Amino acid sequence: MSEKDPQRLHSFTEEMNTLFQNILSYSPLNLAPHELLVRFQEFLGLDDLNFSYFMILLHKKQSSGKSIKYKIYEGEADNSSSNGNLTTAYPVSNAPEELLQFLPVADYRGLLENAALYREQAKRASLWPQPMQAGLGSSIERKRYLAEKLNISESQVQLGPKGTDLFLNCDDENISLAEVQIMRAIEEVARGEWKEVVFSNVVSGETDKAMQAIWQKRARVADNHENLSYLDYVSQSQSLRLFKQIYQSYLPTFDATGALTIARMAPGGHAIFGISAIRAAFLEGERPEAKNSSSDGEGEDFDLVGVISNGEDLSGLPDPVMVGYMLQNRLPILMVTTEKTGVDLKGGQLALVKERDAENDLPSVTIIEKAQAEESGQLKLFEELGLRSGDRPAMFNTNMALFNYRELEGKMKKLISKVGMDGLLEIVAPDVIENWKTQKCDNGGTNKFLQLEGAMGSVLLNLDRYWREHFGGPIVNFINVDSYYRTNFFSPIKSAFDYFMQFHSDRFSFDKREMRIKNNRPESALSASLADPFYQDVSNVLEAFQNCSILGLDHLSIEGTVLLQGLTLRGKIKIISSTSTPQHLRKLLLSGQTCAHDDEGRPILENLTISIASDNTLKLH
Repeated sequence: MSEKDPQRLHSFTEEMNTLFQNILSYSPLNLAPHELLVRFQEFLGLDDLNFSYFMILLHKKQSSGKSIKYKIYEGEADNSSSNGNLTTAYPVSNAPEELLQFLPVADYRGLLENAALYREQAKRASLWPQPMQAGLGSSIERKRYLAEKLNISESQVQLGPKGTDLFLNCDDENISLAEVQIMRAIEEVARGEWKEVVFSNVVSGETDKAMQAIWQKRARVADNHENLSYLDYVSQSQSLRLFKQIYQSYLPTFDATGALTIARMAPGGHAIFGISAIRAAFLEGERPEAKNSSSDGEGEDFDLVGVISNGEDLSGLPDPVMVGYMLQNRLPILMVTTEKTGVDLKGGQLALVKERDAENDLPSVTIIEKAQAEESGQLKLFEELGLRSGDRPAMFNTNMALFNYRELEGKMKKLISKVGMDGLLEIVAPDVIENWKTQKCDNGGTNKFLQLEGAMGSVLLNLDRYWREHFGGPIVNFINVDSYYRTNFFSPIKSAFDYFMQFHSDRFSFDKREMRIKNNRPESALSASLADPFYQDVSNVLEAFQNCSILGLDHLSIEGTVLLQGLTLRGKIKIISSTSTPQHLRKLLLSGQTCAHDDEGRPILENLTISIASDNTLKLH
């Protein structure tokens, strides 16, 4: 329904707000009559998960449940637990030693000492991966890239999620990252790492078609002699299953007057997938049965382990060591973090908070975000945490979470017996992120809309906070992966340069047996700042860095645009270009500079600042 049908839009919006105002007369909202809630849900056309999530966000907004305002702890002299309206958060990197005992974290490197034990435990796991493929990833422009890959015009390109739109080359075949994720899981089951794998598509209306197309492709597995599709191959397997999809709907927003509207519809953030995982612990039919039939016909219990992770991330699955550790120690929820590096200056990191109004004095865990640091005037401190001399490594959130349903089911039923199902959903409601957006109108003007969003980490840590307060201990545990092993579990593609680095450079290689990428220099993280919009386009980046070696590169900063084809970059490189169009840096070098060359004849640039004037004059210093 668009602005081109204003009468119909007005009528729909008016009726929607009448229903909403009727529901608002009840506090909390879930006390509204069942018939009224059902009518509102049917009117919006949302399934149970999305309607439940939308009501959670609305209730949190109406009860002023915005994100807590934090002040970041700055050291020993800063010993207060609050500062006016700000709550002191103690980052792992500089928290007092006595607080760290309340953070249940295992070091992944330490777990490897008992790898054989944990791998054996993992063999009884029914792994339920749910890579988040519901968003389009609009920060990466790829229409020209897809048109070239699919041999169609750009006007014919229909974007899917990054996982279906980006490819790697394996044996001269282009395979989408989403398909490689399926192939990897099939191979891991075949090697006996898991008892079985249960797949679920996590999609939206924009991405559903692209993911369904993957399942209709011929399965690229060694024993597929009948040329079965992935869908048919999985359906005939004793150790693979496809469970129902998890669907993220677009939700109404608020206009500038505070009224609900469908003039702009938007997803509500990835907190919905945390809500979905929690609901699966106590609602029938929301998770696959963790059972399969053995050869003698007897039922055999499996331990169902759900995994939520970034959809385009080939590293976004746990290994058997992680899963085995979780099962061995009977942990209900496990969040995976990684050691913060210079690449992670803007991302959320773990901190501890002293709960002044709790029934006991057990601190809770939270994630400090960049926006909160900006609000408290501590952005510089936030970015430096964990990277300063004397700091412990900071724990950076990866968005990977594991759910052990054998343990989680009983605990959620215990909680429901105490507070009821609506009470549980109120407990896990994420802190609301109020995201104002400007949208162009059909008449050429603009309107502002408020989107309500939430983060998955907030869902899990709000549950953990309540559990600590009322049951005396944590329900969420953590595995922290140090920087050396980081890319084994966390390699998101947030930019076109990330894609080039992982799949078209010498920094990474693809292991065909393991179906995962291998970092060829894991001891050092590469950070890049490419501010010009030119570098948002995949085709531009692949052309600009064609045959460019970045194995020895630590940091790259480019102001303006430049083409780096056929060069070897090492150390820290800063380029400032004032040219009107991208120039070939190698050609400029060959015409006026003397450089050393690598074994493949590429000029080597190491620890340099390079200036290119508007007349193509080159300066190296």
